Amino acid sequence: YVFDISRPSTYEKLMEELAYIDEVLPGIPVLTLANKKDLLTVSERKKILEMFDREVLETSAKTGEYVEEAFESLAKAMIS
Repeated sequence: YVFDISRPSTYEKLMEELAYIDEVLPGIPVLTLANKKDLLTVSERKKILEMFDREVLETSAKTGEYVEEAFESLAKAMIS
């Protein structure tokens, strides 16, 4: 599940949407990614991420930061 950390409308209902996914597809691995980390300061990102009760990996498609790691993590979760 990828959301744009610089646009609240993309994550305001994140927990509700993830709960629905878990209800419909129980046990399916879901990795949560906060993309566009390069657009906010560390303190801005930290404040946003405190809202979630799950691990969120911060990525940047622009710089490629943690993108490969995200795919590897999801692939490992799918085969275990």
